[in-house]
Amino acid sequence: MSRQSASQSLNHRKPHGARRLLACGLFACAVFAGTMTTMAQDPPLDPKPPLPQNEDKQAKFEIPGKRTSAIFNGRIDPKTGNIDGGIRDYAPLASEKDNSDEYQAWHIVVTHAKQFKTTELEENASRELTRDDFLHATTPSRSPHRLDFVRFDGKLTKIRWAKATRSLAEAGTAKIYEAMLVPFDEPPNGLVSVVFTELPAELAAVEQKPENEWLDVNLEVHAAGFFFKIRQDGTGAEQPATPILIGRSVTIRKAAPPTPGADATAENPILLDKNLRVFRRIKDDAFIAKADQNWEEGSAWNRILLHARRFSLAELDAAATEKKFADLFTDSRKDYKLDLVKFEGRLIRIDKMKPSEKLQAAGIETVYEGWLVPKDEPRGNPICIVFTDPVESLEGVTGRVNKWVTFTGYSFKLLRYASGERDKDDPNKNVTKKAPLLLGRAVVERTDPDSPRLSWSGFVPLVTGGIISLVGIALVVGWWFRRGDKKTRQEIDTHRGKNPFGEAGPAVS
Repeated sequence: MSRQSASQSLNHRKPHGARRLLACGLFACAVFAGTMTTMAQDPPLDPKPPLPQNEDKQAKFEIPGKRTSAIFNGRIDPKTGNIDGGIRDYAPLASEKDNSDEYQAWHIVVTHAKQFKTTELEENASRELTRDDFLHATTPSRSPHRLDFVRFDGKLTKIRWAKATRSLAEAGTAKIYEAMLVPFDEPPNGLVSVVFTELPAELAAVEQKPENEWLDVNLEVHAAGFFFKIRQDGTGAEQPATPILIGRSVTIRKAAPPTPGADATAENPILLDKNLRVFRRIKDDAFIAKADQNWEEGSAWNRILLHARRFSLAELDAAATEKKFADLFTDSRKDYKLDLVKFEGRLIRIDKMKPSEKLQAAGIETVYEGWLVPKDEPRGNPICIVFTDPVESLEGVTGRVNKWVTFTGYSFKLLRYASGERDKDDPNKNVTKKAPLLLGRAVVERTDPDSPRLSWSGFVPLVTGGIISLVGIALVVGWWFRRGDKKTRQEIDTHRGKNPFGEAGPAVS
């Protein structure tokens, strides 16, 4: 090849090499630019929260689909608005043939409760609801508390066993147990049905009974589980509506005596559990609510009067704290709501009231309303007291009275009431006044400080001394009269037979 051709060949290759070099340079620039862009961006977001989230203990126990599943809540017909299927209140427990939704729901809830320990359920269940909360559902068929996780403490009255449904048996549950529980502060007919799968040793005797036959018991227990439905096998008073609670088992309660000064109701059952929903619905600074306006206040009224009857007057007195009228009249009363308090003073009026059906079921024939003026109350303002035990010395008496007493009760509310004083602006109306309202068991009569009475210990010696003195005086007087009588007789005997006119006497013709 000539020098010229070689030179031409070299010149022909130069553009290709330049293009390669240019491409490499551009690629390097692109990589560098991309790297710089990445370095200029913000760092990735930190997924770690400032503090760990609080553990939701209730979520662990909640039944999946509790609010959304049609098996539990039924299906709403978009045209009619009627509910089809689901768990049905105020009806017997349904078979698979009658209501497959309720049958499946029963299986799900029994199985769900079985996976937890009994103590675990009892420690975490809510205690805010009462039996009345379940019975006052917003609609006849759909309870707002469906499958709520709750706990009741009370007295077990009877228990029976039955074979489990086919689906439960296939899943390994051969038997179920049903016990009837009367929660504390409920009348004897205020029953809750508790269903469980694990039998405590203390109730083993039920195994000797035939299926479905009740064994009578009398034990205080803790029971925790899931509210399933209101069961009613028929109509009328002989077929009462009964809430059903499904759990794993019940625990026999180890009762402890009330402990004065304890803060928790678990250690001191004489104190009220202020967290109950019905207590939160008491309307303060108001008239007593009517049942159709505020059933919760009526339920709270019944519960407190029944609660007070569980304890002796001595126990109530020992656990109470003394208060003054102003403590329960001013804004400070909110600090003492539902506290057990004690007053001493003059009972100025007593009236009788008809008890509610629930109180009547507990054997209470009469409820008494009294008005008490506390001692050291400068203006003579009274408090209203309501109790269930009669005042012995005022049996059958109503209206104005005058007794010095003490009263121990639970602070209920600031009561508005129509007084006997006429309104100056409208003589046809009475003046509305306010007074603290306390609910308790009884008044205790005391010695009236304005009318001191001699004590029996001082009265007996005084009477005895008086009798001895009287006997002594009688003996002295008797001796004195006998002594004088003896002298008189001697004087008569001396002068007997003598002429009263002297020795001469008148002439006798």
